[in-house]
Amino acid sequence: MSSFELEILQQPLQARQTGFGEKDRRPVDPPPVVIVRMKDEKGNVLPDNTVESDTLFCHAELFSPPASPSGSTEGSSSSTGSEPQQQNHIFPPTSAAARTSDAPQRPIKNFLGSLTVPGKRLKDAYGEYGFMFVFSDLAVRAEGVFSIRFTLVDLSTAEENGVHPPLSRVHSQAFRVFSHLTFPGMKSSTQALAKQGVKLIIRRNSGGRQGKSAKQKSTTVDGLEEGDDVD
Repeated sequence: MSSFELEILQQPLQARQTGFGEKDRRPVDPPPVVIVRMKDEKGNVLPDNTVESDTLFCHAELFSPPASPSGSTEGSSSSTGSEPQQQNHIFPPTSAAARTSDAPQRPIKNFLGSLTVPGKRLKDAYGEYGFMFVFSDLAVRAEGVFSIRFTLVDLSTAEENGVHPPLSRVHSQAFRVFSHLTFPGMKSSTQALAKQGVKLIIRRNSGGRQGKSAKQKSTTVDGLEEGDDVD
């Protein structure tokens, strides 16, 4: 019997606390990207085109970061415990700690955006195809350090109570949500997905300064650009 496994290709690193108006929506930076892989009964990964379903969706929930066995928070600085570690966000590998299947907690409210998204067959930054879920507009209304849990479900299958059983789950690394005054500005992001028509709010690495006046663009494959100053 085949099974599914989620992996985070692009980890969330930071966010600016979002306000209560639609114009003050501040996306998690960079946008999380999750890939699903299908395995056969022996655990062998099947070809990427095996996963091609209109009924597969991925759902995002916000949690406090899972704690490590030593009692420290995964992804937090060992020196102060206040700043999450920041990995290379151009589709980095997911650490073993971030693959935690579940956490004995309740989801945190104040999580906005498209929390459930369909998958698409896309190329990553290295030109490899995969069935991916792109969370382009997640936002958080509270300051602090958080982790996002991603859950894969198949809408074509449901239990007797109507609940869709999770096929796979994975937690992101910890990331910090800053206030308006302390947010350091958006980081340069890969444009691999934007070039394929995925609409994202990203920072273009134009060589300009990265202060609060830097302009952020929402880029699509045909070169059209939209967006406001989202620092």
